[in-house]
Amino acid sequence: MIANIRACLDLLDAEARWRWLGLVGLAVGAAVLEGFGATLVFAAIKAISDPATAAAIPLLGHLPPTAAVLVLCGVLLAFFVLKNLLVMANLWLQARERFAAGARVTRRMLAAYLAAPLPFHLARNSAELIRNMTMVNDVVFRTAMAGAVALLSEGVVVLAILGVLVAIAPGPTLVAALGAGLAVLGLSRLMQPRFQAWGRTEQESYQAVLMAMQQALGAFKEIRVHGAETAFVGAFAAARERLSAAQVAIEAFSHTPRLAVETLFVAVIVAVVAVTALQGQDTLSTIQLLGLYAYAGLRVMPCVHRIVHGVSMLRYGTAAIGQVKGDLAAIEALPSPAAPTGEVPQLGQDIRIENLGYRYDGAAGEALSGLDLVVPKGQRLGVVGPTGAGKSTLIDLLLGLLAPGQGRILVDGVDIARDPRGWQRQIGFVPQSVYLTDDTLRRNIAFGVEDTAIDPSRLAEAAALAQLDEVVAALPEGLETRVGERGVRLSGGQRQRVAIARALYRRPAVLVFDEATSALDGQTEAELTRAIARLGGTRTVIVIAHRLSTVRDCDAVLFLKQGRRAALGRFDALLAAEADFAAFARAGEG
Repeated sequence: MIANIRACLDLLDAEARWRWLGLVGLAVGAAVLEGFGATLVFAAIKAISDPATAAAIPLLGHLPPTAAVLVLCGVLLAFFVLKNLLVMANLWLQARERFAAGARVTRRMLAAYLAAPLPFHLARNSAELIRNMTMVNDVVFRTAMAGAVALLSEGVVVLAILGVLVAIAPGPTLVAALGAGLAVLGLSRLMQPRFQAWGRTEQESYQAVLMAMQQALGAFKEIRVHGAETAFVGAFAAARERLSAAQVAIEAFSHTPRLAVETLFVAVIVAVVAVTALQGQDTLSTIQLLGLYAYAGLRVMPCVHRIVHGVSMLRYGTAAIGQVKGDLAAIEALPSPAAPTGEVPQLGQDIRIENLGYRYDGAAGEALSGLDLVVPKGQRLGVVGPTGAGKSTLIDLLLGLLAPGQGRILVDGVDIARDPRGWQRQIGFVPQSVYLTDDTLRRNIAFGVEDTAIDPSRLAEAAALAQLDEVVAALPEGLETRVGERGVRLSGGQRQRVAIARALYRRPAVLVFDEATSALDGQTEAELTRAIARLGGTRTVIVIAHRLSTVRDCDAVLFLKQGRRAALGRFDALLAAEADFAAFARAGEG
């Protein structure tokens, strides 16, 4: 439990920890007021049951007994109004800090995920990452952190009130406190492993639910056509039932502490009556003491309930805390991208690849091996090869998304590893699978640029070059047209052209097309290929293609096979001189 509290604090920055320390001070202040309040209540009970005792209270001795009682009751009321205002402010500050901390950690997690290298994402499911940033983070700060706060603040309140009770009636109080403490400790020990297990089950089931929803909604067309609704709904329902079972157990058994505390409270009252009766105290003293215990019970019982519940929630949050802290630690322990050395790779002459190789984690062989290549500035290079030849790996290495396992990539003699981000700012990338946000065409083309910084002339230039201007002109709202989730309101070819316009908007020195024309019809592909050809000499263009017509007019074609360079040259020359390339072309692979 202490480890969980420490782990929660480790997720906070130094400034936030100081703010929490201030909240601890407020909790201690509230506890002192609670103790003083218990003293006032006992004084009021004694004065009401025996008005003559009011005369013994300082500042009230000169008043008639009835007036003294009324003044004491007024002071008591004013005190509780002020005390509860302070408690309310403390609760508000606690809630603000909890939710603010959750927001900061969520932002930190998203930033960490986006900064993580590509292999990290290849090994993880997006549903797991979404779960960690939503439910897990919510559990940590709304449940576990709240439990830690309750354990501290309510514990101080209980100690303050117990201090007053011990001072007034030490014997009964110590007996009752010892019995209640042992019972609560036993209950906590009993429930600890169960809450931890339910917490783990909830996290795993929630991830399965997210995954099932993503798969079902993402494959809507295929599911409908293949009549696979039952299978996907069944997978979702099974995961949701496991999640519900864990949540039912957590919800039901979270009330166990309250019921146990209520039972203990009644037992304590009975024990106090029995002890005071055995001690032979007079009836009036017993009634006064019972009144004090009744007030203390009303205050302590909810506190003890929240303490036990908080401990349970800390146990329940063990899995979530481990997920958040473990993920952050794992990502932040990864090698950081190389800090810029001041020597940003600038393409003025050529891109030179020397002995380049890469092996994926867990793979039996190398995806790319011993590749040497020179791409002069302004050249249009086509990259072809059968499936698994290493084309996508080469592109990911050129984009700086993967770090070479061997060899290096030089731009005018400067290794791109010295400043990958500086190199990436010079690249326009068009993937095969286009991701469009549910936003306007204008924002999808500018992609990540603030509205006030979007350049209309660049938009028009990029749209025209990507053969998108006619599409824009036909839309009622033009560039302000919303494209829908993942661009569902556009055709496949239109989505691809938006992606091409997005890459061109940056006016990059290098354009990388990864099967970018695969969704285009023959005429549009031919028009786009001619547009790309017009870029020759001004931009370096690298095209991965399965349609050989896309690379036929490239200045050079790189033929990859089994992760190695099999041939390099003009398309027609390779077709005539390289038997493997000719066979590949005849088979129409890719």
